[in-house]
Amino acid sequence: MPFINPEIIDRSGEKIVVWDTCLSFLSMFMQVERHRTIKVRYQDLASEWQEANAGDELDLSELLQHEIDHLDGILAINRMVDVKTLCVREEFEKRYKTSSPYADTMSVQTS
Repeated sequence: MPFINPEIIDRSGEKIVVWDTCLSFLSMFMQVERHRTIKVRYQDLASEWQEANAGDELDLSELLQHEIDHLDGILAINRMVDVKTLCVREEFEKRYKTSSPYADTMSVQTS
């Protein structure tokens, strides 16, 4: 489903910490903080404006935030929660993947 000119128009106060990687850093993993849910405004193939709510299902919220960040010139490494979480693929698979295949389920509440 194409999202043309997407923009995040609403974000939940609840955030999650997830493992992220990117084709910009082929073998690098890091933990980033993302909003649990977002609302995105975008144009469809007919140039009509649409809105979509994205949550935990299919990691769509995380994916859209990651990709929209790219459009804004922001990389995952710019959102890293702690430099100590930066690791190469081999270390990630050895130390973290078995206990947490992709996302750290720890929630972070913001005020």
